[in-house]
Amino acid sequence: MAFAIDIQRTARFVRYRVSGPASLESYLDLIEKAAGDTGLNGDTLALVDLRGVIGRLKFTDQYLIGELVGQKLRHLVKLASLVASDPTSYNSETVANRGGLNLRCFDDGEKALAWLLQEEKVDPGSSPG
Repeated sequence: MAFAIDIQRTARFVRYRVSGPASLESYLDLIEKAAGDTGLNGDTLALVDLRGVIGRLKFTDQYLIGELVGQKLRHLVKLASLVASDPTSYNSETVANRGGLNLRCFDDGEKALAWLLQEEKVDPGSSPG
């Protein structure tokens, strides 16, 4: 059974609320949908709320998901993932970040939004190259 996905667009970011039983196929479909959606709409910030997902995938599946998220959503400046339990127990974050994506997992919605919407600070004294 595929995930149910509710998409909300705001002025600054897009939010995906996801629910249903965890399966590799459902995650792969979600990644493809989000990649197509965010690319087409020119989104740079996204929040994926996974607190409605029932169950967890095994380590190897989480690793694969991280690789695909890192590849397919690299056009995003930031991606926040909101999970039901300890965010440090999810392996896809580390793998996706190795692929060049700025992804962080959270178990607190307010913290996820604060990080997502935080402007990156640029040191005015630094010069490129």
